[in-house]
Amino acid sequence: MRIRRVALAVFICVALSVAHVTAQTEASSINPEAVEFETPVLSIAGITGYRVELFVAGADPTSDRPVNTMELGAGALRSDGRLRVELKTLIFDIPDGRYVATVRAMTATRSEQSAPSEAFVLSRAETVDDRIATAKRERIWTKVGLAIAGGLLVIPVLVR
Repeated sequence: MRIRRVALAVFICVALSVAHVTAQTEASSINPEAVEFETPVLSIAGITGYRVELFVAGADPTSDRPVNTMELGAGALRSDGRLRVELKTLIFDIPDGRYVATVRAMTATRSEQSAPSEAFVLSRAETVDDRIATAKRERIWTKVGLAIAGGLLVIPVLVR
C-alpha cells in the first residue's frame, strides 16, 4: 500500500511540474524568413497598396512608431487571400530582439491596420556592419559574373 502512495505522489508531482513548465513556455519563431497575414483587412474595397510595419514586441502598433516599414503594391495579395512578406530587406539593418509585424491596407482615402503577428526573435551571429559588408561583396561578385557572361556572349560575334 505504501508503494502505491509513493508512486501516486511522484506521478502527481511530475504531472504538476510538467504543466507548470508548459505554461511558462512562450512559442516564438527565431529568425523567420517570412511572415504571412490572413486578415479581413486585406480584402477591403479599393486597396491601392500595403505597408508592412515592424514593431518591437510589446509596443502598441496603433500609437507607436514602427521600427521599419516596407511598401508593397496592390498585387502583393496572393490568390488564396494571404499576404506573404519576405523579411530579408525589412530586417536587414534592425538590431537583434523580439518583434511583431502588422500589415496596413491602404486605399485612396483611408488605411486599415491588421492585428500584430505572433512575436518573433531576431538573433543573428553577425552585426549590422557585417551584413552590409557581405551585401557589398555579393554585389561585386554579381557584377563580375555578369561581366564574364557578357564577355562570353561577345566572343562568337568577334570570331566571325
